[in-house]
Order: sequence, then structure tokens, then C-alpha cells
Amino acid sequence: MKKVEEFEEYKLIFNFKYPNVELKKWVDSSNYKNLFRSDWGELMEVVKKIESLVIPDLPNKGDEGISVDFLIGYDYVEVMDENRGGFISISTHGEDGDKKLAVYRAVVKFIKWYNNKV
Repeated sequence: MKKVEEFEEYKLIFNFKYPNVELKKWVDSSNYKNLFRSDWGELMEVVKKIESLVIPDLPNKGDEGISVDFLIGYDYVEVMDENRGGFISISTHGEDGDKKLAVYRAVVKFIKWYNNKV
């Protein structure tokens, strides 16, 4: 993955996890550390935040909204709504059993989807 592309993913996740915190002005693609890609604990905090969301204003859901679950396997991840794919279904894979990469990719895909829907 290109450094600039990974930096854009880092910013995407950072802004989702810390919506009221501005990324330092001096942080750019040449000097950042993508903790979401390298640290399982940091990544799982984002997964927990995603799973705690109640996504409002979706078709046929009224005011209650829906929540999503991460189903994590050997080298794949499924992100599905509580109806198991009735509204959202995201699948990702890692390489050679890289579970962390699969989760990272699912987080990026979900946040992009979420930012377009909400």
C-alpha cells in the first residue's frame, strides 16, 4: 500500500474515533505512525465504537436504528447489521491468516460506508 493512501486511511479512522480532536498540523504521510494498522488494541477500540453505534434513519427501521456486528474469522471479517446482512454486509480478507489486516480493512470499509450514509 502506498504511504499516502495508508495515511488517508489513518486520518479516516482517527477522525471517526476522535471526532472532536484535530490531527496535529505537523503530522503528514512522511512522519505518522498508523497505530490502527500496527496495534491490535487500538484497532479493537475502533471496532468497539462501531459496534456500539445505533445507526438512525435507515429504511424500514423507524426511529430505533440498527447496530452492526464484526464477525471475525481466521483471515476474514464480516460486518453485518443485526439482521445479518439485511441492510449492510461488508466482507474483507487478510493475507496468509493476517486477522489484524482483515479487521483493519473492514474498519476502513465500514467508516467509508458510514460517512456516506449518515
